[in-house]
Order: sequence, then structure tokens, then C-alpha cells
Amino acid sequence: MKDEMKKIICSSLLVLPFLFVACEQASEQYERDGLTLSASEETVVLNADDENAIAVTFKWTPATPIGPDYMFNYMFQMDIAGNNFASAITPVEMGDGVDSISFTAGDLYDCIVDDWGQTAGEVSIVDARIVAQVEGPKFMYPEIATTSISVRTYVPDSVPLYLTGSATPAGTDLTIAIQMNEISNGRIYTWNGQLNAGTYKFIDNLGQDYPSWERGSSDTLLVYRESAEQPGELFTIPQGREGTYSIWLSKKEMKIFTSMMTYQELYVVGDGAGTEWSADQGIVMTPDPLQPTIFTARVTLTADGEGEDAFKILTQKDFNGPTFRPTVENGSITSTDVMLTESQTPDYKWKVSEDQNGIYDITLETDPDNLKIEFVKVN
Repeated sequence: MKDEMKKIICSSLLVLPFLFVACEQASEQYERDGLTLSASEETVVLNADDENAIAVTFKWTPATPIGPDYMFNYMFQMDIAGNNFASAITPVEMGDGVDSISFTAGDLYDCIVDDWGQTAGEVSIVDARIVAQVEGPKFMYPEIATTSISVRTYVPDSVPLYLTGSATPAGTDLTIAIQMNEISNGRIYTWNGQLNAGTYKFIDNLGQDYPSWERGSSDTLLVYRESAEQPGELFTIPQGREGTYSIWLSKKEMKIFTSMMTYQELYVVGDGAGTEWSADQGIVMTPDPLQPTIFTARVTLTADGEGEDAFKILTQKDFNGPTFRPTVENGSITSTDVMLTESQTPDYKWKVSEDQNGIYDITLETDPDNLKIEFVKVN
């Protein structure tokens, strides 16, 4: 039940724009302040030892009655404070007669740390709101009530996880298995590297075959085996599919995604990106663990009129390798067009103008069938 609720609550980031768009139809005006929202705790301290315990319950009163021809649909949302619900949890539609919603310590941790990117162990302010959407013969604006709580998250203990098997660079020697990159303590792990034809799995302890994390009923599902008697099987890299791979593994969701990569890193170089024209000083673009063809970096783009005020993206720390560049000379950062050249001809570059100076999030899709780039200025 908790997993289903988590799927509803924190699986994606949506807002309710349709509730707040002005309507051309005239709506009757009412004093409507009956809807209130309160929390069972104003200050919440999460406990790592009891993730499944209820940490907070939000409760609301009914919306102000309008008339017999009108009814209300209640929607609940929650977001990190000050974000105007732009990264809120998926709206939770509350059924008839429901006037509260509860979150466990694990739910809040997942939202605050994993979804909203706050630092584990620190205090975060969380905004919550209940929206009473009106259905009836005339348009009526929704009635909205909000509240805030203070939440101190915990810091989960670090728990190493190791990659082993004939497909890995370390082979089947359990004493030299490869340690995964732990990006969320005890929960989420990643690794990028070469995998050969063969099999692999994950172990908790160096030198010990079990406990292990192995293939479940599909290539994206995990099973935890404490002994050889329990069901499970190894993951496989088939012959002819050797190459560089990206692995993302979640113990909490019992899921794994293994994707072949074209590149492990890309490098933004050029005086327009503040690196001069040195391949060794290139700003590193890293792949998305779940979509390894998508690379991102935050880069300060500047134009001072003293140089080219330009940049390009290398696939290796060498100007002689394949390079991502605009499709025209002095390409604009307002365009999503991008191409990959195997040589330095034509040596097209993106050009930065003085009115475009600033910090940008650059996202590059390297899939040849969907090649594109986006530059989003950071406010």
C-alpha cells in the first residue's frame, strides 16, 4: 500500500495550472474562507530507524458552501517552500468524505531529499495546500488553503555495494569487486564503465558471494538473495553487446537500469565558456543515470568582445576527436540545432553575445535519431 501511495505522490513533478487560469466567464463573488488546512506537527524530526511510521498528517475543513448545484473536488499538493508549487508532488485527488492525508518518514525523506534535492540531515520548510475545485453551472474560482511545516531529515548510513562477475573489469574474484558510486546513502547507486560479454551481480561484502542483488523477473527488477537456495539469476551481457555501460540501481525501489553509453563524459571548451581553448580545462558534461544519451552541465557563458566569445563540445580531451557543434557558423544559443562532426571541418562554434551573458544549464541529447541541445538561463 505504501509503495502504491508513493507511486501516486512522488513519481513525477506536476502542478495544477488549469486551476489558476483566468476564465472569460463571469463568476459570482462570494466570501469564501471556510477551507482551512492544518498539520498535526509544525516541526517534524524524521527517524531513520522507523521509515514506515507516520510523521505528519494534514487535515482540512470543508470548502465554503456555494449552493446545491455546486460540488467540490479536493486536491492536495506539497512542495519545498518558496517554489510556488512549481516542483510539487503529483496532485493527490481526495475522494468523497476524505479530509486528511498522512506521510511516513520515508515518504517525506524521498520527497525532500530525492525529489527536491535538499541536503539530508538539514531542516527544510515544506509548503502544503489543499485546493477545492468547483464543479457547477457557472465557473467559480477554486478555494485554496495553505500551511507550512519544518522538517529535519535524517542522514542514512552509508552502505557499500560492489559489482562482480565475468562481465566486469574485475572478473569473478569477489575480493576485488568494484565498489559502486553511492549517490543516496544505502538507497541509490550508479556506475559507468566497460562491460564485456558475460554475467554480473552485486554483493554487499567484499569476498562474500551472499547476500547479493540479482536479476528478478525482468532486466529492470532486482531480487535480494541471502543464500544460494533463494531464487534469482545473474544479469547478462550477450556476445556482440560489449561496450561502455551506465548502471543505475535503487535498493528502495528494487529496480535497475543498465544502458549502453556512447560517451562517458563530454567537455565544453572555448573562451565563451571561460575555459579558453584548452581541451584539458573543458567543463565536464555528465550523463543522466537513467538516460545516458542525455548530458548536462551548468556553465557560465560570457562575451567580452576580446576573443571569439564562442565554444564547442568535445567528446574527448582532444580537438582531433568527434565534436558537437552548431549547424551554422556562429550558432545561436537560442537554437536547439546541433550536429556531430568527425573532424574539425567545418569548425563551427556557438557564439555568445553580450546580452546573453549569464549562467546556463546546458542539456545535450546525443542520440543520433534525436540530436538536440538546449540552453536554459538560470535566474
